Amino acid sequence: VAALLAFFALALRPNFTRRLVNAVVGRLAPAALRPRLIGLAEELLAGLEALRSARDLALTFLASILSWTVEASTYWIVLHAFPFGGSFFVVLLMVGLGNLATILPTTPGYVGTFHGIVALVLCAFGVISADAAAYAVVMHAVIWAPVTLFGALLLLRRGLGWRDFARAQRAVSAAVDSDDESEA
Repeated sequence: VAALLAFFALALRPNFTRRLVNAVVGRLAPAALRPRLIGLAEELLAGLEALRSARDLALTFLASILSWTVEASTYWIVLHAFPFGGSFFVVLLMVGLGNLATILPTTPGYVGTFHGIVALVLCAFGVISADAAAYAVVMHAVIWAPVTLFGALLLLRRGLGWRDFARAQRAVSAAVDSDDESEA
């Protein structure tokens, strides 16, 4: 809640936020990193622009609540397929920490970090580690496989393949390199 309120405040006062970022980056960051950090802050501010409109903010909030409710309900349903059960509080903790685990450097598909966090939460509430690990694997398959398969079907339907990813990556790298050269 505190982070959300901070984002709202930053979004509502972009000029203040720019001054604050420039002051903090100017004092704490090495000179070589300052332009890149200020550029990242500008991108963040551009992303926060959607929070300046009360209507857009309300729609974003409602969409977030709906999304998290669907995800938590999925965890809850899968949890009842196992003999150990658990409270909805445990489900919310797994959803929150499981999603936070995805920001850690990890393997593709978050294999390992997701499983470890979900199993750790269940073990903290008395579930045997083998059962907790089994739940984590099944839960991961339930939330990862449908999206991945649907994405693969869309790629095939559009006639795209792995080589297209490599071409896109080269195009983006070339664009970034030309931007860096034009700034220098």
